[in-house]
Amino acid sequence: MRKITKLSLTFLLLMVGTVVSLAAFKDFSVQVNNQDGTFLTAEEQVQGQSFKFGVAVSDAGVSSRVAADDASSVATVQGTFHSDHGATGLTVTVPVEGNTIITIGTCTFSTSAVTVKNSNGETVVTKTPASPACWKNDHANTMELTYVGGATTLTISGMGYCPFVKVEKTDVVIKKFTATFAAGDETFTGTLPTAIEVTEGEEVAIPLNRLMYKEGYTLTGWKQSGSSETLAPGASFKPTSDVTLTPVFTANTVNLSDRNDVVTVKWDFQRQNGAPTIGAEGAGKNFTYVAQAVVNGVTIDVPMSVDVSNKGKFANGNWTDWCQLNGGTKLTIPSCKGATVSLESYSATTTTTIDGVALSDNTSKTCTAEVASKSETVDVVIGDGSYWRYCQVVLPVVQSAGGKTYTNEATTVEWSMADPVNYSAFTVAPEGVFSTVGVDLGNVRLMDQNGNENATGTSSVSPGVTFSDMRPTNDGNDFVSWNLKPAAGLTFTPTKVSAYIVRFGTDAENGVTISAKAGEGDAVILGNFTAPRNNKSQADDKYGSSANYAVNGFVEIELNADQQKALTTGDMLSFMGTIGVGNAKAGGIAKVTVTGIINGTTADVAKYTLSAVAAPAEGGSVSTYPISDEYEEGTEVTLTATENFGYDFVNWTDGEGKEVSAEAKFKYAVNANSALTANFKKVNTYELALTVDGTNDYMVTVNPAPTVVDGKNMYEEGSAVELTANQYEGLVTFNNWSDGETSSSKIVSMTGDVKLTAVYSQADIIAGWDFYKAGNSGRVADFYAQDNDADAFNLVSEVDGSTSGWLDKSTVAGGGYESFKGAAVNWRTGSGNGDVGHYYWQTKVN
Repeated sequence: MRKITKLSLTFLLLMVGTVVSLAAFKDFSVQVNNQDGTFLTAEEQVQGQSFKFGVAVSDAGVSSRVAADDASSVATVQGTFHSDHGATGLTVTVPVEGNTIITIGTCTFSTSAVTVKNSNGETVVTKTPASPACWKNDHANTMELTYVGGATTLTISGMGYCPFVKVEKTDVVIKKFTATFAAGDETFTGTLPTAIEVTEGEEVAIPLNRLMYKEGYTLTGWKQSGSSETLAPGASFKPTSDVTLTPVFTANTVNLSDRNDVVTVKWDFQRQNGAPTIGAEGAGKNFTYVAQAVVNGVTIDVPMSVDVSNKGKFANGNWTDWCQLNGGTKLTIPSCKGATVSLESYSATTTTTIDGVALSDNTSKTCTAEVASKSETVDVVIGDGSYWRYCQVVLPVVQSAGGKTYTNEATTVEWSMADPVNYSAFTVAPEGVFSTVGVDLGNVRLMDQNGNENATGTSSVSPGVTFSDMRPTNDGNDFVSWNLKPAAGLTFTPTKVSAYIVRFGTDAENGVTISAKAGEGDAVILGNFTAPRNNKSQADDKYGSSANYAVNGFVEIELNADQQKALTTGDMLSFMGTIGVGNAKAGGIAKVTVTGIINGTTADVAKYTLSAVAAPAEGGSVSTYPISDEYEEGTEVTLTATENFGYDFVNWTDGEGKEVSAEAKFKYAVNANSALTANFKKVNTYELALTVDGTNDYMVTVNPAPTVVDGKNMYEEGSAVELTANQYEGLVTFNNWSDGETSSSKIVSMTGDVKLTAVYSQADIIAGWDFYKAGNSGRVADFYAQDNDADAFNLVSEVDGSTSGWLDKSTVAGGGYESFKGAAVNWRTGSGNGDVGHYYWQTKVN
């Protein structure tokens, strides 16, 4: 029998249970490693071999091995052999008569808790070894637990690696004390630690602060009742009586933004590292979790908000080294631009987001992301419901308040406009002086005069310059806008604007107007110019003698003092240029360059990201203006959703699925990292199968024009389509539609597939021309008798009988510009002077 000389931390409960059929209790010890004195047989000393035996004790107190069911056995021992560390999964079952001392041989590699349960399955003692060392090297390396109570059967387990167990009875009277935590006069958010029951002589550790937070303060200690001593979180003490501990909060002298060095904050969820037992799930269970950080040598409390209201869960009660976080759990932590956030999970991370960015394709169990925004906090939203150990943020040094100062700093921005796909590409010097640089096409289309999109052109008068072809939609009144916004704290004064301008294959004078405006102010006209024609020299250009003709296509405007004053701004500055041609022709503007001076000191303002996508992707497209990697807080951005054929626009929603706007085009203020979605829904589409019988197909006009899909003319459900059957008196006559209607015009409602024929009859003619189709020499007749092959409609010289072509102004060739269906063609004489008296029309009919 042993007297207590040293007691260990334990939770003591008086439990009485049923004793199993084993011999009367006697003190005993067992050794289950591979050293001398082991209770294991040679056959059992094989890695992974399981064993089970009983323990008999002689009158002299010597323990020996017997069969597990031997009548002399006082305990049953079972487990699995490990060649280096004794046994794993070791379980000792022993009936005891009362207070008992349990001694465990420890192992460096075993930090799991030892648990002692009574015959009712209730835990009566538990303890985790602190900094264990190997018993096999020094038999003094042990951990003790004390059971206080009546007769019961104890089951000792959970020892990880274990080489040695001793169980002894004690008659010493053991006192128990309770350390209770109370708020006292302090106010804070969170919960107090649970009370601790302590055995006399046992050291108890004050819990680390994980659940109590007071804004601007740090929990620095606990004051003991009846004593002037204050105990720091994590410190150990030996209670000599029941004691009440009240918190001491100390006002912070620094905060995270004061850091002069990198600061790491780690919120550890593992109970084995001092985390309290937490079980929070669902609405109303949000809480603040606290960690400590050292800022300039001072330790402060740092909060992390835990939101489990969206099907989230935060629970670590079933594990000492893991915490269950369900999908939807949101952790809000302090951050800054360049901060590094990391988490460790049991399984690979794929859908969890940090600051709205998914950690996709992350096969590592420790995932890390760098924060791009300047927000003071970011959200970590768990997408992978799993087990997690910690969340950590590493905060880089904060730059001092106030940025770089500029005094009359020369600044240049240039848009080359050479690539219509990347028309907004630019260069700027020096970098960082503008928060926004962009191009707004407005209603101008990137298209040449033949309807080819994203076309480029060159001009013989501007060698080496490539232009993006541009077509206005409003006969030259549309303009392109080049926009600049200085970074916060700066102002920009423009001093010069230059560009190359051109018109492609058309005549226009005074067509290009350059103007500018600051913010929402009035536009200031800077100049009006005639663009040179791309394929003519100045001498050959009809408007080459104009006073404002852009020689070599180059325009340069020096702003006068009044213009500079009117346009100096810290707001958006826009330079506008009209295209200067009709809506069936194209012009071009290239190498737009703005120079000026920057003044001021950059301000440290938050910047945020904005992304916009279409859902589904095939439903439509989205555009953002201005486009930027980051936007200063409060920047107003125009978002436009354009639906594709077969889809209708529904609305814009944010990252949480909430509607932001029901308008396809709207303005959005960027005040946080944002991910917006333009939502589209699919609609039914139907075919209009139209046949023209008895004449040319183009005699029936269709408005609006169909969308051709796989060779079929398709319309969205509900579309009203106007069909007009045209005719020429004495040439071709409309008779009726195949549905029996005789009116030449009708409306078709597309509520299903429609099949329709327009029936015509042709007059008794030899040949006829309406000049709808293209052709200007040896032209085939547009209408002719069925047995006639008519062609050779020519312009013939009276002088020598030679034939000549003419300037084709047909509807097809003219693309609607200077052409009318059925109108006569225009022609040119060989001399180019328009003298038609020397020519006559000639037809040859076979």
